[in-house]
Amino acid sequence: MKFHKREMKNAVKKVFKCHFCPYETRRKTDLVDKHMLTHKLPDEVIWYKCLDCDYQCDFTSREKRYLTIHEIKNHKTPEEVTMYKCEHCSYETKLKFYLKRHMTIHRKKMYKCQMCAFETTTNTYLKKHMVRHASQLLGSELLFSA
Repeated sequence: MKFHKREMKNAVKKVFKCHFCPYETRRKTDLVDKHMLTHKLPDEVIWYKCLDCDYQCDFTSREKRYLTIHEIKNHKTPEEVTMYKCEHCSYETKLKFYLKRHMTIHRKKMYKCQMCAFETTTNTYLKKHMVRHASQLLGSELLFSA
């Protein structure tokens, strides 16, 4: 179902095509950050390797950040990193992004569904919820027919 929702969301979006082979995708990051590596020789790919375990990631636009996150989450103690603490409750985390995501539960603004009583603190959850209404309106035969 998750795959179907993602595909329906991207149905009218641009298709990104590889210049070297027939591969195409609706997600630019799949082409640029992942697929294009298949056209490089192994010695052309720059790898970031974790010094503490076997984890490694290739050098693309966002991949080095993944190594940093991996190291913080898996190999650093709270004493070795800055801990981000919620000012409203006892929640704390090693990653600033996680605190930002957590803070949405304290947000006063609520996103409300116009078709039912559903409410949420994030627009993303409202959009996911609206997919249910769309499937009810379109009918399950239309959404799941092959």
